Amino acid sequence: MLPWLFRNTPAEIRPHEPLPPHPGGPMNSKHLWSAVALLAAATIGTAAWKAWPLLHPPVAASAPLDPGCNLNHGPCTSSLPGGGRVTFAIAPTPIQPMRQLTLSAVLEGRAVEAVEADFQGVEMNMGFNRTALQGTAGRFEGGILLPVCVLDAMEWEARLLMRTADGLIDAPFRFVASR
Repeated sequence: MLPWLFRNTPAEIRPHEPLPPHPGGPMNSKHLWSAVALLAAATIGTAAWKAWPLLHPPVAASAPLDPGCNLNHGPCTSSLPGGGRVTFAIAPTPIQPMRQLTLSAVLEGRAVEAVEADFQGVEMNMGFNRTALQGTAGRFEGGILLPVCVLDAMEWEARLLMRTADGLIDAPFRFVASR
């Protein structure tokens, strides 16, 4: 082969002979898999701990749910704790999944820094569906595409998350989206 390549090789290690076993013995694969599982669990736990405040922000105050409100029939208004009110609308109606929806929120009597709309299935978990609304001077707009459900009609809760100087205020609104 290439004798000059092995000219300085120690006599006890030949190029075609296997290396001697490690003094500590062969690595036990059970210990290796345990270490990998422990590392994976620690990584997932840390990610969940860091993501929790984003998925479930601490709310300072909540507006009451108005059971008579139906966003399929037009805008709904909710009184905010500490004063002020918010009017929320979704267009076009009737509200349907897998169709681009326009969201609008008009706030009166309350200074708001930012607004997000968080959508959750009332009877079924439909994943993370949150969008930031853009705007100023109390008028905020945005869009969302709701996922389709296996049911023909599904009840949703839209929570407006309003960031104020006093903390986060949420206002819930319910509606049914039909295919």
